[in-house]
Amino acid sequence: MAKSKLNKIIEKFVNDAIGASYDEYITITDKYDEFSANADDSKICVPKWKGYKFNKKTLADEEFELYFYSVSNYAKEFSLVTLSILHELGHLATEDDIPDEYNREKELNILCKKAKNKKELNRMYFRLYDEKMATLWAAKWLSVKANRKLAKEFEEEFYATLLHK
Repeated sequence: MAKSKLNKIIEKFVNDAIGASYDEYITITDKYDEFSANADDSKICVPKWKGYKFNKKTLADEEFELYFYSVSNYAKEFSLVTLSILHELGHLATEDDIPDEYNREKELNILCKKAKNKKELNRMYFRLYDEKMATLWAAKWLSVKANRKLAKEFEEEFYATLLHK
């Protein structure tokens, strides 16, 4: 499968951010319209860009941003795309730090029973141990001035390419 210009830009950003190669970490998927990470395969999935609604945020997007803003002084400087990629990189970077006894499925079941509505469910979701660790990793990464510069350069190139497609 040929890599799109947008995904080549992501490849460079990921490679610069943590020294990973595109084929090692990023997978383009036709199954989902969202960002995700699969630590078992060491993959980050990016959405299909065709039809992706950059200006329409879901409730999950809003809660993710609010949580990210609460743990990072720099998050508001960056787009949801950049924060999402960094968060997914955080999953890969922290996968070895997750205790063996952590049971995500059990935690998700408890969360679903406790949440009174979708907004609360999304707010609580980003506080699950592995989600929190991924976001904290990304926040720490953004706390480095050189990394913020790299993220800004990524955004400029990504959105310039997007506008000229």
